[in-house]
Amino acid sequence: MLAEERKTHWELLNFTNREADNEYLKIFQLWVNHGSSPVESKYSYLMYVGDQQPQTYLDSNPVNIISNTTRLQALANNDNSIIQAVFYDHEAVCITDTLNMKVSKPAVVMLEQQREELFVTVSDPYQDANLEEIIVYLTIPVKGEGTAIENEWYAVPIKLPGTPEIGKPKTVVLKFREAYACRRWRRSGSFYIRKPTVGYILG
Repeated sequence: MLAEERKTHWELLNFTNREADNEYLKIFQLWVNHGSSPVESKYSYLMYVGDQQPQTYLDSNPVNIISNTTRLQALANNDNSIIQAVFYDHEAVCITDTLNMKVSKPAVVMLEQQREELFVTVSDPYQDANLEEIIVYLTIPVKGEGTAIENEWYAVPIKLPGTPEIGKPKTVVLKFREAYACRRWRRSGSFYIRKPTVGYILG
């Protein structure tokens, strides 16, 4: 664990940042010692910055690990109103109690329901300058600009930012096609978060 003021060196993170101005910022860095040459190893840890006692918060089962494999890492909060997934393999399918999800290309995806709307946030972890779009496929009835029905899937195309913002997250807001779909999504309760106080790391 380390906290210090450090020069940014944006150009080392992505070649498109060659013209960006570097600056000194306060940086918090946390790392895990994996040991020597780990094979098929797994771990998870929780970062919590709320005002409860950590053990009390853990005892409330705030998150559910859906998958922690080399193809897909995914988790959700305790009523599935927030689902986060890292797709290393675009053929992997994220399966939850309320929906299934897949993507057209490897991607980082977050779904967040806020009342009658579904916020879908996507980013390209490979920062591919030639990748213009990622399609998120869902099994819940949603509608929005460009959405289409493909067999049992609702396809949500999301245009990605170009240079100099390659890799930056992009969010689209969807509506549910039928009222019953929203009730089904929320059947286990309400859990609306705009500023989460917890982060979960899988490895």
